[in-house]
Amino acid sequence: MPDTATYANPHHFNAFSDQCPSRKLLNDVTRRWSILVLVALLDGDMHFGQFREKISGISDRMLSMTLNSLVDDNLVDRREDEGVYCLTEAGTQVARESRKLLDSLYVALDTIIAKRP
Repeated sequence: MPDTATYANPHHFNAFSDQCPSRKLLNDVTRRWSILVLVALLDGDMHFGQFREKISGISDRMLSMTLNSLVDDNLVDRREDEGVYCLTEAGTQVARESRKLLDSLYVALDTIIAKRP
């Protein structure tokens, strides 16, 4: 089993350390709405209102806060002239991995539901 501090980590960041900048990014990305926004953007650039149509239950305030956080983290780019949001190169990588996480949750959910009383 690989060492968790160096697994797939060419930059030697360590999210287990509260001093590492990867901790903040991990926190930002793993928020429920952040993952959904990132994965939604894999389908293409989106206007603010399109997120509300795609992601049910998110308030305008929470969507705005989530998008601002992802823009600050350089995972999402806001193109003011077009009024759209799009993934950056880094955001695309994180979004693809996030989609894999969602897919694995869907697969596991079948088993979890089957085991419930």
